Amino acid sequence: MKTDSQMPATDEPAPAAKNGPGGLVFDLLATAIFAAALVTSLQYNRLQGLVPTIFCSITLVLMIAIVVSRFARGPEDDVAEDVVAGRAGVWFVCYAAAIIGVGFYVAIPVFTFLYLRQEAQLKYWQALLFTAGASILLYGAFVKILYVHPWVGLVPELVAGYIGGGIAPPL
Repeated sequence: MKTDSQMPATDEPAPAAKNGPGGLVFDLLATAIFAAALVTSLQYNRLQGLVPTIFCSITLVLMIAIVVSRFARGPEDDVAEDVVAGRAGVWFVCYAAAIIGVGFYVAIPVFTFLYLRQEAQLKYWQALLFTAGASILLYGAFVKILYVHPWVGLVPELVAGYIGGGIAPPL
């Protein structure tokens, strides 16, 4: 039998109200932006709009899930969520810097392997096997099917057409 101190409080505000409206407003705004981007990407021809449509569709689904999950969280989840969000932000910034520096051919396998080892805590052989498979699939999808050569990075050319030698796009 639970005592009064173990019973959940019934007058606790909803998670969205507890965090203030800022988080919910931001999530709703981001959802609207990705919905607009999806609608825009559908207006391109098939090959031009393929990647934006895929990314916007996936992101839109995830944003809707985030908005819905805001109402299902408890107060103890906020601290853990902030830590996870901070770690994800660091991974994202480092990944973007690696793509700009050494390109997709290096950044994707390196960060896939590191993420699987560090965050998913897979064994070395599992992470290496998954990384090899993902890299082969991405290379095949972009280069062989879509005829799109991924960015090679800004470092001096190390392997012609694969690592380095890219020029900075004009801003």
